[in-house]
Amino acid sequence: MVIRDYWNGMSAHAPIISVYELARDARGGFVGDGVLSTRVIGQHRVRVTIRPNTASRFFDALARARVSTGEYCPRIEWTDDFPKIDIAMHTGHCDDGGSARIGLLFSCSQGRYHAPWGARVDETEWSIQGEEVGRALIGIRRALKRPILDRLIREANESGRCGPD
Repeated sequence: MVIRDYWNGMSAHAPIISVYELARDARGGFVGDGVLSTRVIGQHRVRVTIRPNTASRFFDALARARVSTGEYCPRIEWTDDFPKIDIAMHTGHCDDGGSARIGLLFSCSQGRYHAPWGARVDETEWSIQGEEVGRALIGIRRALKRPILDRLIREANESGRCGPD
């Protein structure tokens, strides 16, 4: 699974980027590496572990999302807020080498849960109007070490390394 959380807008830190490359471990959780970065603080590498029960809750939340046919249309309300979030996952059976595909959940929508979301497998696209995907991401936020990035941004702001946001 690859998760990319990118934000650009009116901030001295922009762009603010978190990228994670995670693989399923033997216990059913995920492990991998992440890079947290902003223009001001630079890049910080982190090791990520998502415990099996947390991974299960994440996928259960994703499974509750209702998809509808049709093209994704993001909710845009502000002119200085540009999120772009992607969650790419291998789908199908990877063992035989012939049936594996990539499923993609994505959003450029503004707001706390970034609804609506889009979903794509191969050339087929769906829309997800609810907040389930965004809520699922918030559920793994701590495991993804996002609080570390928030702390680094806060410390840079308090130390005067950047102008006001």
